[in-house]
Amino acid sequence: MPIANRYTCGDVVVAVWAIEETWEQLAVMLGNDALLRHARSFGSEARRAEWLAVRLLLRAVLGSEARIEYMDSGRPMLAGVGGYISISHTRGYAVLAHSPSQPIGIDAEPVTRKVGVARSFVMRDGEHTALPPEIEEKYMLLRWTAYEAVYKLAGGSDYKERLSMPCFAPGPSGFFAVSLQGCRGGNYALSYIFDEGLLLSLCVEGSVVPQIVRL
Repeated sequence: MPIANRYTCGDVVVAVWAIEETWEQLAVMLGNDALLRHARSFGSEARRAEWLAVRLLLRAVLGSEARIEYMDSGRPMLAGVGGYISISHTRGYAVLAHSPSQPIGIDAEPVTRKVGVARSFVMRDGEHTALPPEIEEKYMLLRWTAYEAVYKLAGGSDYKERLSMPCFAPGPSGFFAVSLQGCRGGNYALSYIFDEGLLLSLCVEGSVVPQIVRL
């Protein structure tokens, strides 16, 4: 299918592809032999489909001249055009975010994903939310994607001990500030949206971020 949804957040464009095609069908849509050969190197068919869907998103958002290259750290970067990108893929979705002016981090998860078992990765020992169980599950998913989005932007490690995030009952969409100790600047802002079964969290540097909205 074509792009499922588009969003904006200031000058950032976020595009989502709901992967319903096989990787072979996506390869035909892309029509690039070099990219197809690279996709074949992945052992998993799901991974091939995700990788190809991201390249289709790239073409749709930035045109055929745009290419994705990778830094030594593994962080994606643009070639052929200007700006910054971030990528996420999860359980049948591929997501690409682009900003012409600033580094960004994007993460996505299905709203049905249960992350309670991952509490030890994103909560300090003895830390609790004091939220009702039905709200806490939603908050924990938001916290998980926030950590992933900040990591994609800032890099580093030991986020459980270094990243501070407010405790609140998430709405359908919103934004909030987080801080990362031991990092230059250390202040980041997150904008999030729960939409059509998917949670998107976008991270930028600084303490202020516009609301992410669906086009």
